[in-house]
This record gives sequence, C-alpha cells and structure tokens, in this order.
Amino acid sequence: MHNSTLPPFPDDAPTQPLDVIDYALIKAGDQTESAKLWEAATTLGFWYFKNHGVEQEVKAMFDLGAEVLALPLEEKLKYEQGDSGRSFGYKKAGANAVDASGQVGYITHVLVSPPT
Repeated sequence: MHNSTLPPFPDDAPTQPLDVIDYALIKAGDQTESAKLWEAATTLGFWYFKNHGVEQEVKAMFDLGAEVLALPLEEKLKYEQGDSGRSFGYKKAGANAVDASGQVGYITHVLVSPPT
C-alpha cells in the first residue's frame, strides 16, 4: 500500500463521536443494543459496528484494492471510468473536479461492478 506523510489532525476541527454498535449483541436479540442502533441510524446516520465477523472478507478486499492500485498506470487506464455515466472503473487522482471552482480531487479509486 502507498505511504504518505499526513499533517496532524487540527485541534479546532469539529468532530462528531460515533456510537459503537455490537453486532453480536443485536444478532443475539439484545433490545438495548438494537435501540442504540436505531438511535444512531435515525439521528446521526452513522455508526461503527464491532463483532460483525467480516474482518477476513474486509482484509481480502483491501488486499485486492492494493494489488489493483499497484498495477502500472497503462493497465489501470484500460478500465478508466471516463465521463460516459458509468459508476465503475478506474479513476486517477486529479481526474475529478470536486467543487464549482474546478478544484481537482486527489483520490485514486477503482469501483467494481458484477458482470452484467
């Protein structure tokens, strides 16, 4: 994976704490934990899940992403997302304007889709 040196997170940036929801408790029928999830979903709209059991699948997904992004640029450009309206494919850093002034984004991504 690529390494970068990031500046420290600013002390004065507003943040919002997220609830940590225990999926194992929800799966076991714990009403308190279910209520906690409902509250997080209907107020802030975001939360962290723990004990969900998908760590290996997530690791495999990140490993695959790192492998794809390590491919030579020429190979990745064969799958370029382009501007045709597709929402899948490769998008290199600087290819998207992120605001009305035309400021470009610095994110590289690959969005995959099941075969049609």
